[in-house]
Amino acid sequence: MEMGIHTKLIPTFFNGLVKVCNQYNIQLFATTHSLEELDGMLKATERDYSQLSVYRLETANDQKQPKHFLGEKLKVLRYELGQDVC
Repeated sequence: MEMGIHTKLIPTFFNGLVKVCNQYNIQLFATTHSLEELDGMLKATERDYSQLSVYRLETANDQKQPKHFLGEKLKVLRYELGQDVC
């Protein structure tokens, strides 16, 4: 989702995107390597983190394994522990 949007506008963009998705019952799938984008998604779903689900590919024994984070867990990892989850 690296879109060339200024980092200060990312939360505003995602707030609008989440609003449209909720209004029209749309499930959104997106990819990113950007912590700013991920933080924008967290900010946009802060009223209901259950709307956000993230998968991260990790390497274990030379194999890619998906790791799943639900919104609330993702919030803790980013805001309380300051971890890079991209």
